[in-house]
Amino acid sequence: MLLKFHRDWLRADPERERVCIENIVAVPDRARPSPEPFASGGGETFWAVFCAEGLPGIWAETPGSPLVRAAIARLVISATDTALALLLRSLFASRDKLAAEFGQTQTLLLHDAVERNRHRWARALEDDPARYAGWVEREVADFSSGYARALPTDWLAIRHPQFPMHYGNSYRFGKETTRQNYGLDFDRVGAAFAWIPSLDQAASPAEREQWISIHREILRCLLGTFPCLAEGSQEYEGLPYQVDRQVLAKSARLVLELNDDEDHAAFWQPVLALGDAARPGHPSPEPKIGEAIRRLLGLQFSRFFDRR
Repeated sequence: MLLKFHRDWLRADPERERVCIENIVAVPDRARPSPEPFASGGGETFWAVFCAEGLPGIWAETPGSPLVRAAIARLVISATDTALALLLRSLFASRDKLAAEFGQTQTLLLHDAVERNRHRWARALEDDPARYAGWVEREVADFSSGYARALPTDWLAIRHPQFPMHYGNSYRFGKETTRQNYGLDFDRVGAAFAWIPSLDQAASPAEREQWISIHREILRCLLGTFPCLAEGSQEYEGLPYQVDRQVLAKSARLVLELNDDEDHAAFWQPVLALGDAARPGHPSPEPKIGEAIRRLLGLQFSRFFDRR
């Protein structure tokens, strides 16, 4: 509270300010919950929300601080999805001061989403269950000392090589075919990149292109869950998840935000290419994959084509 609402009062007493900063920076390491992937979307923990609101301001004042960077890394990995979304929104507001460090945070959370998903299926992959905990400690140490990784340009390429085929292996129920694994914690990715505003708010052409690239890769991760069908009469089984709906709706809106010289087709062609295989296979009170796609994309795409 003092750091967020009474910063000037704290600055008047350097010792008092130092104690407050040291305490909040130490919270993620002290809390240090076991980062179990299944808990990522569960009930909020006060410490994570508290740090998500307080740490970004401190980091913006002391970019490069190893202690603050270690605290940010632990928070990125251990926070619930909601707290992570809050953290990224706060960091986005300070991106001018953080510069490359904001991008490094996005890189860390993306790789963590991949590792979380791998840990979730450790038994099926015959992985050591303790492997993820070791990975976390190495990443925190690496992030605190600089972190040279750039945000990947191909998100499908960083998945474990056995994804998405190790389950959902084109299992067929009559004419229906199951979707495959995302290859990463897709709910977490959706929460983490929810901060991206409309494209006209980008501070530069480079930032605008990066936002488009992130949206494109998120959509590719979603579409990567649809296996190739052996025959034209088959359909994809199941209902869209909430995160699927959000990604499809955002992709549809993005088509209208893109300039004439930008690649609109990357957002509508692969979606519509799912075609009749994604149609509802039987009556249902909930829209299945194909019907949801049509509902979410129909109005925006019709406006896009009308405009042209």
